[in-house]
Amino acid sequence: MLTAIAVLSGVGLIAGIGLGVASKVFYVYVDPKIEAINEILPQANCGACGYTGCSDYARSIVEGEVDISLCPPGGSDTVEKVAAIMGVEAVAVEPITAMVMCAGGSDDCSDLAEYHGPYDCTYAHLVGDGPKACKYGCLGYSSCQKVCDYDAINITETGLAWIDEEKCIGCKKCVNTCPRNLIKMVPKGRKMHVLCSNHYSPKEIKKICKVGCTGCGVCSKKFKDACIKIDDFLAVIDYQNQVELVDQAQACPVESIIDLERYQLASWVNDHQAKDEYKAFKKEQKAKKKAAKAEAAKKAKEAKEAKEAAEAKETKEVKEVKVPKET
Repeated sequence: MLTAIAVLSGVGLIAGIGLGVASKVFYVYVDPKIEAINEILPQANCGACGYTGCSDYARSIVEGEVDISLCPPGGSDTVEKVAAIMGVEAVAVEPITAMVMCAGGSDDCSDLAEYHGPYDCTYAHLVGDGPKACKYGCLGYSSCQKVCDYDAINITETGLAWIDEEKCIGCKKCVNTCPRNLIKMVPKGRKMHVLCSNHYSPKEIKKICKVGCTGCGVCSKKFKDACIKIDDFLAVIDYQNQVELVDQAQACPVESIIDLERYQLASWVNDHQAKDEYKAFKKEQKAKKKAAKAEAAKKAKEAKEAKEAAEAKETKEVKEVKVPKET
């Protein structure tokens, strides 16, 4: 018995010494900054930064491989904390959100066929570019909704995806999932967006979608300092230089540009009431501008006539003045 105990003790001692030596020989140093930064990151592990997870991103930051401002869910607060750990200057990060650049549901955009395959946008898109007449339009088979971990994506009854800005963390999973590249990342809080992605000619888009951008250029040509340009029959907003676009939005003849200052995205894409109200509002504003212009023209005409009458009177009075003869 004593022999057995001695043998086991000896084996345990040798094993312990071996593990101790191994821990020293194979020790890998881990910079404590990595763990500190990893704790600061939101642990969404969404991949928006381009890395497999938050810990991988933290390691890359410490090793100097990547910028510290690539975490959309973390925002400026996270950037400031990481900057403090790394001893660098924090750069302000504008929060972003995903936006589905399409407002053409089944009540606005026609179909070419019926789809009876798996309820998934990718599969539907593979079958003849999908059943929708507009090959640039949202298919509405919820592929983006399935990958969203934050319940930020909704599908309307007319088969149109829309994203709740308040819930979206900017992880870009939906952007990478959409087979038609309809989902774009835009700055949070912006009130004007072109909800269309088509590149058809004006004649073609008018045949298949009521709210499709025709690339008419009214929004970009009519106003000075406009931050909208026309790219292959599509109006595109330059968010880096965006100014107030109320006039540009009202100028759009097909309501492709949404004014989130006046209407919520949910009501805009779910039914026609908001769009009909907006049409009525634009008509009213147009009538007011026309009346104001007519009133201004009337006043200008009256002022001109009054000036001409005064000048004529003055000329007449000068002619009637008798100049006395020299003596």
